[in-house]
Amino acid sequence: MREVVWEEREGGEVYEISTGGEKARWATVLTWSPPSRLTIAWQVDPTADASTEVEVRFTPEGEGTRVDLEHRGWERLGAVGAEARESYGSENGWTMVVERYVAAASPR
Repeated sequence: MREVVWEEREGGEVYEISTGGEKARWATVLTWSPPSRLTIAWQVDPTADASTEVEVRFTPEGEGTRVDLEHRGWERLGAVGAEARESYGSENGWTMVVERYVAAASPR
């Protein structure tokens, strides 16, 4: 992957650009309310008939910010939903994404 693009508006897309220049759509922005909240329709599997929903909330807490991430709507994926949900709970799923976010957001 060369780049991930967030179109910062409701109705915008989230997609990756590969090193070869191909675009792969990941999500559609449902709610864009900086600095407190964003929600996306996340296409876990681009071939799936449905998407899940990811909501991220940012709340001031002390001298920092609390980040809450909720990934819901797995039942929309039918039989593969439980397995897909399990994969996002692993070290290669949201755990990895959140760890990278913390590293990028932390003072250097």
